[in-house]
Amino acid sequence: MLSIGKWWRRSVRFLRIRFLGGVPAMPGGESTCLNCGTVYAGNFCPRCGQNRKVERITMSKMLRNVLNGFTNIDRGFFYTLVAVVVSPGRLVRSYLAGRRVSYFHPFQMLFILGAIFGMLSTLFGTPADPNANFSIDTDTIAIPEGFVRLVRSFATWFDINVALRTILTIPVYALATRWAFRRVEAMREVNFAELLYLRAFTSCQLLAFSLLYLPLSGFDDAGVPFYVELLLTLRIYWGFAGGRWQRLVWPMMLMYVFWLLIVALIWTVAFVGVGEYYGLFDLLANVVREQQ
Repeated sequence: MLSIGKWWRRSVRFLRIRFLGGVPAMPGGESTCLNCGTVYAGNFCPRCGQNRKVERITMSKMLRNVLNGFTNIDRGFFYTLVAVVVSPGRLVRSYLAGRRVSYFHPFQMLFILGAIFGMLSTLFGTPADPNANFSIDTDTIAIPEGFVRLVRSFATWFDINVALRTILTIPVYALATRWAFRRVEAMREVNFAELLYLRAFTSCQLLAFSLLYLPLSGFDDAGVPFYVELLLTLRIYWGFAGGRWQRLVWPMMLMYVFWLLIVALIWTVAFVGVGEYYGLFDLLANVVREQQ
């Protein structure tokens, strides 16, 4: 029969291996820490504490990291925030290369910055008019009221929630980056999950500068101007890919074109699905037949 002490030690060891990613140390084996370069034997670096088992970022690992502790703000949060503002390209290169102990997880930081941005713009900004940017003339065509309310609500929500819009469009930007930068050498060996991390850090940079820009804009929740977004995106891509920044201008323009095409396709599919649900196309067909 196991004593309480032995049972506790075995349980802690199992939980450490299962949830913290630890693995049994290799007898007589040495490892080189990817974070600080220290050569050591064991599971954790004695200098910086990073785990010996540092794997390449994949989709499954990304999902596990996103779900792991949204409220766990440690000492790396403000250090990462400064790095995002000062040297974002070098930050992304270091993070993807395995030097991750000092940095806060980008998706957790993204949600935190988005929450702060939304709270400040709501407390000090002017409430948005839901009918300001979207109107439908229901007198000409008797469009179902439920369809009008749904489209107006979604359009208004997407327009005023810049933080959530930034987060939701990360996969679209990552896909557009994959297509547009396929000829850039530094991007060829980057997988899609790593592109999601690149876009997550890019979004953190945009939200950080949007927070700095809030007082200047009268706490308008539109974020930084588009030309500033272009410059910031070029800055982090240039810092990550290296070389001359001029050679990245054309791929970045293609990235925004691909982004617009993907978003237009998503909106079209959503519009067709919702319109079919509310019988909008049958209504339009009847209108056309009456006019003929």
